[in-house]
Amino acid sequence: MKSDREINREIAKLCGWFDLTTHFGHSRKDVDYGWHPEHHPKEKNYYETPLPDYVNDLNAMWKAEEDHLIGDDRGKYINELRIVVGNEWLAKYDSSWHPYRATARQRAEAFVKVMEGKA
Repeated sequence: MKSDREINREIAKLCGWFDLTTHFGHSRKDVDYGWHPEHHPKEKNYYETPLPDYVNDLNAMWKAEEDHLIGDDRGKYINELRIVVGNEWLAKYDSSWHPYRATARQRAEAFVKVMEGKA
């Protein structure tokens, strides 16, 4: 099983973040930073920012889902999410089931599999 940090970094890369770095020695924990895909590092007065916490923040996952799951990927994502939450039977036989109660971590795992073409 991948760590939260590994999944967060994978999703950030899939969402277009670049030049990811880790700043060590922060008072609470090490923090991963990068350049947001809508900005360029040479812009005046723009600094690298902490990566979103996709595995713990439903809002961050919602943004990733909305921006990057297009067309057939949405259906693949729902099926993969059904499997991740532990009900493969539903994924195969019940198309009316919608995994709206999935955690951010479960959504993140399914997102990575679909976006990397493994689902």
